[in-house]
Amino acid sequence: MIFTLGRKDIYEPLFVDPDKPPRKAKGGSVWQTWGGAEKHRLSMPKPNDFAVYGVGADWHSSQVRAEERGVEWRSLTVDAPLVRIAV
Repeated sequence: MIFTLGRKDIYEPLFVDPDKPPRKAKGGSVWQTWGGAEKHRLSMPKPNDFAVYGVGADWHSSQVRAEERGVEWRSLTVDAPLVRIAV
């Protein structure tokens, strides 16, 4: 599992119906660890508007390095299931 950030007002409604199949992350920024994603979330201007979510993908085969130099995240290259993380 790898991790992404999502706006709570957009991502949380995706988890309302447990009978529906898992929603998919389609591209976006991913981090190898929860801690890396959480550190980035806390550095954002409105961190409480976001949460860290799991992505059912492999760090070594499902991402590419982000084009910006010096960034901590990578870009997701596959559609993968989203997972709500309880902390």
